[in-house]
Amino acid sequence: MALVTTDKVSKAEEIIKRYRERWRIERMFFNVESNGFDLSKTHFKGSSKLEMLFYILSICYYLSEIVGKIGEKVVDIGRRSVFSSGLRGLKRSLRDLLVRDVEDLWFLLREYEEQLKKKLVFILAEEGVQ
Repeated sequence: MALVTTDKVSKAEEIIKRYRERWRIERMFFNVESNGFDLSKTHFKGSSKLEMLFYILSICYYLSEIVGKIGEKVVDIGRRSVFSSGLRGLKRSLRDLLVRDVEDLWFLLREYEEQLKKKLVFILAEEGVQ
C-alpha cells in the first residue's frame, strides 16, 4: 500500500496513524449517511436542525460501536461490522426499554383515569347529578 502526502516533516508511522484515524471518520460518515441511520433521507432544511440531528446520530453511532465491541468479545459476529452488530444490539435494548416505559405509562394513565372517575363521581354526587 502506498500513501501520498505533502507532509515532509512527520514520520511514516505518524502519517499512517493519522490516515487510520481519518478512515474511522470516513466509515462513520458512511454509516450515518446511508448504512445505518439514513441521514441522507432527512427532510430537515435548516442548518441548526441538521446540526442537532447529526449530533444525536454521532452519539448513537458511538453507542453502536461500543455495543458492537462488547458483543464482539462475547460472540463472533461473523461478517457483520462492529457498527452493524452494535446497532442491532442498541435497537433491541432501546426497544425493550421503550416497551417497559410504554407499559409503565399505560399503567399510570389507567391509575389516573380511575382517580378522575372517582373524583368525577364525587363531584356529581355533591351537585346532585345522577
